[in-house]
Amino acid sequence: MQENEDIQTLAAGLLLLSVTDAGPAPRKDVKSVEAPVIKVLDEEVKEYDGEVLKKLMENKLYQKYEEEYNKLYGPEIKKLKEEDQKYEEEYNKLYGPEIKELKEEDQKYEEEYNKLYGPEIKKLKEEDQKYEEEYNKLYGPEIKKLKEEDLKYEEEYNKLYQKYDEEYNKLYGPEVKELKEEDQKYEEEVLKNLAK
Repeated sequence: MQENEDIQTLAAGLLLLSVTDAGPAPRKDVKSVEAPVIKVLDEEVKEYDGEVLKKLMENKLYQKYEEEYNKLYGPEIKKLKEEDQKYEEEYNKLYGPEIKELKEEDQKYEEEYNKLYGPEIKKLKEEDQKYEEEYNKLYGPEIKKLKEEDLKYEEEYNKLYQKYDEEYNKLYGPEVKELKEEDQKYEEEVLKNLAK
């Protein structure tokens, strides 16, 4: 059962690595009462991801897996990179002049567009600015009040979460420590068996 858990942990860690390499899509913060909660959760997720990655990179089993992976697939990956480079060079030879021509056409079009619509766009921007100023005069105080309420809510949430965290550590801290020690012993046993 412990072995299955280790395999699942390693698999989850590898999946996390692949997701981290790509990077999650940026998310705009929600401007509502939920914003402080989302902010806290985001920070917790980042912290958790960081800890998992750190633990995974320090894990001797993972290091051994990485070495084996590089032995098996390193030459193939190198070959694919060389092929990609050759393809890119060929592509640039074939389409480079055409791409350059298209960029020049785009630039000309942009210049013409600015001549025709530049004054109108400028006028619209000025109108938008006036509207924004009026909006801020009317709703600025209310928005400020809501932000202050959000800040208070966030402070209260943090206090409650901290209290919960403390209670959790009191109740489960010793058990968690014991489980970690068992995991460490199991890992040492696995490494011993691998070394044989």
